[in-house]
Amino acid sequence: MRLRPLSLILAFAAVLAAADPGSDWTSVRGNADLTGAATTPLPPGLVKAWTWDAESSVDGTVVIAGDAVYAATGHGVLARLDLATGKERWRLVAGPGYTAGPAISSGTLFIGDNGGELRAVDADTGKERWAIDLKGQINIGATAGSGVVLACTEKNRLFCVDMADGKQRWVFTSTNYIRATTALIGDEAVVAGCDGVLRALKLVGGASRTLADAKNFGAPPAHLGPNMIAGSVGSEVLSVALADGAPRWRRPAGIDQILVGPAVTATCAVFLGKSGHLIGLDPTTGAERWRTKLDSASLSAPAIAGDLVWIGADDGVLRAFDLATGTERWRWSAGGTIRSGPAIAGGYLVIGTRDGAVHALRAPAKP
Repeated sequence: MRLRPLSLILAFAAVLAAADPGSDWTSVRGNADLTGAATTPLPPGLVKAWTWDAESSVDGTVVIAGDAVYAATGHGVLARLDLATGKERWRLVAGPGYTAGPAISSGTLFIGDNGGELRAVDADTGKERWAIDLKGQINIGATAGSGVVLACTEKNRLFCVDMADGKQRWVFTSTNYIRATTALIGDEAVVAGCDGVLRALKLVGGASRTLADAKNFGAPPAHLGPNMIAGSVGSEVLSVALADGAPRWRRPAGIDQILVGPAVTATCAVFLGKSGHLIGLDPTTGAERWRTKLDSASLSAPAIAGDLVWIGADDGVLRAFDLATGTERWRWSAGGTIRSGPAIAGGYLVIGTRDGAVHALRAPAKP
């Protein structure tokens, strides 16, 4: 493990934060609860603000913190961009390439690469703080908070490491793959595995308890109020109590494999099937509100902002749907296949494409 002093960055996190962290998009699903929901709305009719030439694919969702966007590329570039202009502020080239996007907490970025290294990078300067070899490809976004970083490898393992120095606290080994970002809720990590188990693990010690069983979870759960909401590869959707796993509702989704996490608010839970079927459910009862279908397959996780749900697709089109009815309200062509989820914060929507671009869109200027 390579280690550099982390200085006092964690102690001075409040000073380093350029904006209210609650308004930032800090992980692959926006926050540690993995809700995929922004704190501020965006109107339909967005216009392009800028495009950054990434020179290779951007499959992982970017993060937005204050006035900065952080993006990772398939050629091993991690870059900080200005949110308003797209101007590159710094870049760090390390590792064989990134499939996963970064997470940010306390002024530090955390990202795993395709070679199995998990690294911490100063968000302000781009200097690497530490790196640790987890000995397995990391193609799922990490989650950071409460003094720890949670990262999964292709070798069925979930690691909990110390945020300050990368030292391992514990590792959980599943009987099957873990292909979903981990939620961080209070003193527990909640992860859905291909072994069909939704489980919670204590941040201290890693003790595990089962919340629900299903046929092969391949997407992250979302935390909403007292409950966890999740969808399975077997196209079943469910909600259980985080406290004890008590079932709230459970039903077939009537769509194909669910491979990306839901976007959830108090009014709607949105699930995507890989062929482009999209459904909106009542998050309290599981009752279907609406369903629709994209013109394309999609592995771009949906994101909610205000009364719209935003989603990219393999045809390179970004679409916005009415959260209450599922009616398409707007679309825009990015050109290249979109596998990253939309990141929404600071009045911007930022998305990466497989043809090597990061696009930022915003509401049109008022006349």
